Amino acid sequence: MRLGKISLTAAAVLAASAMIGVPSVAEAAPVAKAAPAAQPTESCVESDDPEANVYCIYMGTNGTGTYMVTQLSLGDLMLFRNADESVDNPIGLNNNKMYLRLYYSPNYAGSWVCMNPGFIPNTSAYAFNNGPSLGGYGTSIWKNVASATLTGTACGNPIN
Repeated sequence: MRLGKISLTAAAVLAASAMIGVPSVAEAAPVAKAAPAAQPTESCVESDDPEANVYCIYMGTNGTGTYMVTQLSLGDLMLFRNADESVDNPIGLNNNKMYLRLYYSPNYAGSWVCMNPGFIPNTSAYAFNNGPSLGGYGTSIWKNVASATLTGTACGNPIN
């Protein structure tokens, strides 16, 4: 069951940012959607660019609830900051693999986890396991992710 779709285009984000005095960014904006009840990976592969890898952060466990789908590295997850309950990092088209880093703090700071391609239905079972001297180390990632980035570098200490 689809609950609806909220699309944030780059133009809309830039216009809203200008209205509230946020510096503009030259990247496309993430898209917020209502998640289907089953098979979140199928929904997560939706992208304007069929060659792009995307990831999804869901506000519900098992890929349910409203979710964000984006291919961007985001220093602030905005509406989805500290709202993560499940995460999907699907393999892109042409078997293109990207690795997702989820950070405890905004702007890619604090401790982090690295996620291989795959689906994590409940983030409460995982803790920030990289950056032992940084804030958030050992803390559950459930509702504690503030920023995220995709990288082509394989995870050295993956959570999945």
